[in-house]
Amino acid sequence: MAGVKKKAKNEGRTIVFIDESGLSQRPHRCRTWAPRGQTPVLPYPFNGKMLSAIAGVTWWNFYFRLFPGAIRSPQIIEFLSHRL
Repeated sequence: MAGVKKKAKNEGRTIVFIDESGLSQRPHRCRTWAPRGQTPVLPYPFNGKMLSAIAGVTWWNFYFRLFPGAIRSPQIIEFLSHRL
């Protein structure tokens, strides 16, 4: 890592540590019950709507952005180009 830091400093670049995470509105665990012989009905919509968060940390700043759906390469490029 020391060589990377030195090269980045010489070239005037910023090192950013990035991570992303997906969030869902669905419950993590679902337990239910119903009287014997009847189908249990779950009150939660399992529609698969998702929100994703991406964050970047530099020595001086913290950046984050939320995206609907999954994060792919275009969202990462957009995040980096708008933040740095």
